[in-house]
Amino acid sequence: ALTAALLPSMVKRPMKEIFSKPKLKADGTPGKALILPEPLQLQLSDDTRADFIIYSAHDARATHALREELERRLRGMPWGKGRSMYEYYTEYVCPFGELLTDMEAAGFKIDLSRLPAVETQAEADLAEAQGRFKRWASRQCPHARFMNPGSSNQLGQLLFAPTASPEQLAAYPALPLAQIKALAKGVGAPPV
Repeated sequence: ALTAALLPSMVKRPMKEIFSKPKLKADGTPGKALILPEPLQLQLSDDTRADFIIYSAHDARATHALREELERRLRGMPWGKGRSMYEYYTEYVCPFGELLTDMEAAGFKIDLSRLPAVETQAEADLAEAQGRFKRWASRQCPHARFMNPGSSNQLGQLLFAPTASPEQLAAYPALPLAQIKALAKGVGAPPV
């Protein structure tokens, strides 16, 4: 996406478009679903090796051109004291990125004997926090006690839905409590 935005002439065709093959049905005929072979298979197959080399070489050229374009743009952005954002990038962002990859490579030790107790405590903390949230939400909207705090749709509706006047609300039929409870459990709505 970044290459397409900054270097439209270098945009490449997606691998799926070039290398996907129809998945074979049980009877051996090609189906509608497409599968993308593993890269190693694409490299080793006589049918796809040449196209894979072309694809990979273009990808390398596009990546290098993107790097050059980003450097050019960063050098044109002032940072302060006559310095550019490229200098900020090389002095701070690159070392920070290296630190993060070193930390990821090294990992950290986990006391496996404590893990079950920590997991139990985390689950209890989550349940308590969800209960506090539902109590707060119920003060804003009485039926919020039936909501699923893990549902981004329900949270969005509670926090960001447009408000309505009592007259506007009266125009909508009230949902039966059984239907609200069923929706909160995620099992769908029973017939009204």
